[in-house]
Amino acid sequence: MQYLIIPDCGDGCKIPTTPCPITAEEVGINLTQRLKIMETQGYWKDCRMRQIPIEQVTYLVVAAQEETEEEDD
Repeated sequence: MQYLIIPDCGDGCKIPTTPCPITAEEVGINLTQRLKIMETQGYWKDCRMRQIPIEQVTYLVVAAQEETEEEDD
């Protein structure tokens, strides 16, 4: 199973942090790295490059829908 990590800071953008779904192991690594960066700089930049206080940002981890390939008979 693969997952998408979607930051939500109230701007309505909700773009995943990675271009493709990642494994459960990678979710932890990705979130840890992002939280360390946010803690260092003290804010999150939304899609309009506004600085949002880190206390106002949540991360949603959602299962990615698997794409099915249709075979031509």
